[in-house]
Formats: sequence, structure tokens, C-alpha cells
Amino acid sequence: NDAGQLNDAVQTLSQLLEDFPEGDEAAKAKVLIVEVEKKLDMRRTETEKIQDQESSDLIAALRKVPGEGYDFYYDGAVYEMEGSKVYLSFRWSGSGQANIRFVIDHLYGADKPILTVKSYTMNVDGQPYPLNHRPDQVSMEKQGEFVKEALNTRPSMANRGMIEAIVEADQVVLVVEGENRSDERELTTEEKNGFESVMTAFIAIGGIW
Repeated sequence: NDAGQLNDAVQTLSQLLEDFPEGDEAAKAKVLIVEVEKKLDMRRTETEKIQDQESSDLIAALRKVPGEGYDFYYDGAVYEMEGSKVYLSFRWSGSGQANIRFVIDHLYGADKPILTVKSYTMNVDGQPYPLNHRPDQVSMEKQGEFVKEALNTRPSMANRGMIEAIVEADQVVLVVEGENRSDERELTTEEKNGFESVMTAFIAIGGIW
């Protein structure tokens, strides 16, 4: 590419100066190096502007929920889903380090025995991905005719591989194991797309897993 050719030109001219510092072409080489480096700086600035605009577009496509000191970002389609859902979100002040979260909201009828979640497994095209969590990361609350048991945790680097697999998968089934019974359901297309949109935006703003 052009940037690569410009870098090669700088290296060649620098080597020429090193080999022949007093040669007749040394002065010309110095001038050319300055000109090429200016062009490289302009290319870097243009690239940074494009990357900043792409990041802004990705963030703007998400649902922003204002908070104190920072905002929460969600995929809009998943955010508006009623009932059970699995999603990513992150909180971000607009600068600095963003904080990403992995959330499972699992709802079931209040007339059923309490599940008391012990484990979660994402079966991605038949490949099981167990989710490790602490008991204090799962909350329980009654919502009208339903009970919601929710996991809210920071995904690890290992979870990132699972999330990337979910985005590409044909079928993803969440298995929720309780003390005396288990539930399972297939993730929707909206949920899978939501993983991609939030993860892409998070990475674009420099988010670190």
C-alpha cells in the first residue's frame, strides 16, 4: 500500500544517509525524508479521523442509557426485548477505559419451583461453553407472574472466544441448571446480532477484555 511504500522510502533514504553522510546526495535525502515523513503524518491523521468516525458511528447505533459519571450502552433490539434475554453491555464515560458486562436474564413462571441457578452453559452449534460464576453474581427477583434469576459478570478473554462463536453460529442454546431442575432455550437472531454490535463498538473504542 501507499503507506508501506512511504515507509520503505524513509528507510532507504535513512540508510543512504548512514552510509554516505557526506555524499553529494545527503542534503537532498534529508529534504526528501522530511517531505515523506510529513506525508506519513498526514496519512496517520486521516486514518485516525476515519477510525474515530467509525467508532462514533458504532456507538451511535447503540442504545445509550445515562448514568452517574458514565453511560450504559446496549444493543437497542435486545434492550427492548421482554422476558428472557442474553446480552452484552458496557459502561463508558466517553473517554478512558470502558467496562464490559455479560448478562443473562432468565425468566420463568412464578408458579414453578424456584430454580436457584447453579450453572449456565451455552451450547454453540453443539459445542458446550460452561460459564463460571460466583454465587453472588446471580440475583433473584419476582416480576409480577414471573421470577427473574440474572447473572451479571465481566466476561473473561476465554468468554470472548465463546461470544465470537455465538455470532457466527447457526444455533445457540442456553442451558440453565438449577438445584432440582433445568431450563433451556434457543437464543434469537436479535440476541446473536446484539453480541456482535456491542462487542464491535467496545473494541472500536479501545475496550480491553
